[in-house]
Amino acid sequence: MTLHDMNTNSRELLPTADRAAGAPVSRVPAATSTRTTRTNKVRSGAKTNKHQVIAYLQAHEGATAQDVAKALGTSVEYVRATATRNGLKLGRARSQNVTLKISESAFFALEEAAAKREITSLQLARQILQTVATENLVDAVLDDGRA
Repeated sequence: MTLHDMNTNSRELLPTADRAAGAPVSRVPAATSTRTTRTNKVRSGAKTNKHQVIAYLQAHEGATAQDVAKALGTSVEYVRATATRNGLKLGRARSQNVTLKISESAFFALEEAAAKREITSLQLARQILQTVATENLVDAVLDDGRA
């Protein structure tokens, strides 16, 4: 029972000696590999390594995982894992509660746009403000010449 054949029809391993003797066959599933690996690539195609993450965090104290991931072109998960493994602290995205007064027409426009996206007008307003602020779009949105 040292030799094994692969029966391609039933995908089972058959002990050669037992098969010849007419003995019952034990089914052993064929080995398959589903393991995948993920690489963290910078936009230039080079792999991001832990030293780049560490250097960035040391140079930019208080940077969030999102900041580092965006700057290095890698995943937020990779940045968090690298920081944790190396005892480095990540900054936190801070939020503040703000009350804004807007015109009735602007409110209804937000309500309509939010309904199309199946979210609340508050969620839409938050998304719009965060995107405009973090993507440096204020000048483009206002286009008032005060850049």
